[in-house]
Amino acid sequence: MKGKKILLSKAMDSLGLLETLNNIDRSNLYVINYHRLYRNPLETQFNTKVFTHTEEIFYEQIKWFKKNYDIFGEEDLIQHLEGNRPLKRRTVVLTFDDGYLDNYEIAYPILKAFNIPAIFFIPYNQVDRTSVAWWDLLAYFVKNATVKAVCIAQKWFDLTQLTDRDMATCYLCWHYQLQSLNETGHFLQQWHTKLGVQTPLEEIEDLSQKEFMNWDQVKELSRNNITIGSHTMSHNVLANLILEEQERELVNSKALLEKKLDQEIRTVAYPVGKEQHFTEQTKELAEKAGYRAAFSFIKGYSKDQIQDKYSIPRMDLCSLSTSHFKAQTLLAKVF
Repeated sequence: MKGKKILLSKAMDSLGLLETLNNIDRSNLYVINYHRLYRNPLETQFNTKVFTHTEEIFYEQIKWFKKNYDIFGEEDLIQHLEGNRPLKRRTVVLTFDDGYLDNYEIAYPILKAFNIPAIFFIPYNQVDRTSVAWWDLLAYFVKNATVKAVCIAQKWFDLTQLTDRDMATCYLCWHYQLQSLNETGHFLQQWHTKLGVQTPLEEIEDLSQKEFMNWDQVKELSRNNITIGSHTMSHNVLANLILEEQERELVNSKALLEKKLDQEIRTVAYPVGKEQHFTEQTKELAEKAGYRAAFSFIKGYSKDQIQDKYSIPRMDLCSLSTSHFKAQTLLAKVF
């Protein structure tokens, strides 16, 4: 289906239909979500699925937005949420999750060159402890497994095959998301052992120092048109935590980021962020913690006004075709 949509968008672009649609004014608000950016060739010991866009494609997207859209920063968005900033035309908010170093090295210079604001959501522990993200750890385990095959949830994977290795990583990540906070450490240790990974966990942790930003870089961003938001303390799925644990994740990350950066933290993005990953109580806790808005990763966009400021939808853009990412915002319901 995705391939057909790419072909359709290319055909529409070549016929001038996307340009025609772009000239039709619609007051829609799109919140775009990015994770990792990369320069070809992509080389990583960790999870390739979070590398979503090349530097070149990202540049083309930013150039397109700068020319054709209003671009809101966090303050603009909060003013809009409070009824003080109506949409005049198509508008985007750019967000980045997880605090990866490539956000600083690749995204930030491009945003700065175009004078475009964005919100970077930082999971506090990832930067403060330079700890490997759980999804990266699981990918590393699979890539460095000494066993030839593994059974996960009654399904066998041939780890000598790239496709099966990718699927095994997806399965492990999905099962990790089902664990309670007390179970996550045991889950990681269990699969480190089951997969026969020879590298000790503490040595894998040392590799992460090249993956995430440090506090000096985060502070530089915060002084240069980039707003820092919270992505909780540990990036664990909030819906799996008891309410007291959820509250600590939301309250402590906000307080510690504020102390580090000497500025108010007003927004949060729920880790993973689909419907099953946070609850109505999570939203209440976010409001109680003092956040002015919270972002999900539920796909969608807002017409004229955001309906729920504690579950703002976000969308990711195609990384394969410039025509397709244009079509995604011009005809979001179709593409």
